[in-house]
Amino acid sequence: MTAKQFFKSTTFKCLITLLCVLLISGIFLTVMNSLLKVTDEEKFNRAINKIYGKSVTTEAIAIDYTAQKATIDEAYRVKDDGNYLIKATGTGGFDSGTVTCWVVVAVKNGAITGIDKVVIDSNKAQSYIGNINNKFLSEFSSYDGEPFDALSMTKTGATMSARAICNAVNASIDYVNEKWLGNVTTAGTKLVNALAKLYGETQISIYGVDENGADMLITEETETVTGFITAPVTQGNATVSEMYKVVFTENDTEVVQYVLTSTGTGGFEKGTVTCMTAASAQADGTLKIFKVIITDNEGQSYIGKINHLDKYTGAIFSDGIEFTTTDGYVSTGATMSSTAINNAVNGALSYLLGNIPTNDNQEGGDE
Repeated sequence: MTAKQFFKSTTFKCLITLLCVLLISGIFLTVMNSLLKVTDEEKFNRAINKIYGKSVTTEAIAIDYTAQKATIDEAYRVKDDGNYLIKATGTGGFDSGTVTCWVVVAVKNGAITGIDKVVIDSNKAQSYIGNINNKFLSEFSSYDGEPFDALSMTKTGATMSARAICNAVNASIDYVNEKWLGNVTTAGTKLVNALAKLYGETQISIYGVDENGADMLITEETETVTGFITAPVTQGNATVSEMYKVVFTENDTEVVQYVLTSTGTGGFEKGTVTCMTAASAQADGTLKIFKVIITDNEGQSYIGKINHLDKYTGAIFSDGIEFTTTDGYVSTGATMSSTAINNAVNGALSYLLGNIPTNDNQEGGDE
């Protein structure tokens, strides 16, 4: 076939037609991409509208803040109302995933007055994020100065996603408090608040140790807190990280107890559960449990099903004793999480049994 014949052939005409189609398509796609591309500014404006329902004037502010269980991604001061708009990503979700939220932190007269709104922006690996409903998100408006805990909020069927959201909201609150309001929470305040979950309205005195190893009263003003454990200790299938002494009066009798924080292994997918265990030493050398609460977990999708913690209250612990799921210390549907809890409690009490400070009157431990 000659060149002249080729240019007149059907093959050549098809090639030219295909090239024309490709060229026109490429131009069309380029134009449409430019027209439809969502800029970062447009994404931000859409988020603002979803949160406020209207346009507001914002001022970007510096982040320069490190949180333990979340990251602060973006931060703005809202000029219209003086509130802070924070974009934060909370960790601790299902399968080590995250949830990113927009959080409106309401401020008045130099203090946080509440959480006006929480909106989910995105997530990673959260299969049940659709279970997070408006009822759950609306509960953040009841902010009372205490950190949010997913286990004490509306059950959603997405406990770990809920935890990641709580971590994002808590980090946003701490960021505004510390970075912009100057309200740095002391270590003493954090400990007092943590133990308040154990003791409720009971008036307690909390003791750690000073630089000389002597008992030291811990209050909300205490900036540096040192407990009876200075470095994490492995005890059985747990790591015991903290121990403090608590003293209170009950029926005109002084009660001495110890509160230990421990992390038990053996949970779902090799995860862990961290607990606070309060117990008192008895005259016969045993320990009597006052209360056990969960403070954290890793990878425990069904931690919200745990309902057996009350069984520990009043139980006696001594050498050779261990709490196990086969003895009834288990919650249906969360056997592996229950195992991790038992390991945490067993580890804490085993450590306490061998490390009760010798200057304490053990007979006054409990009535």
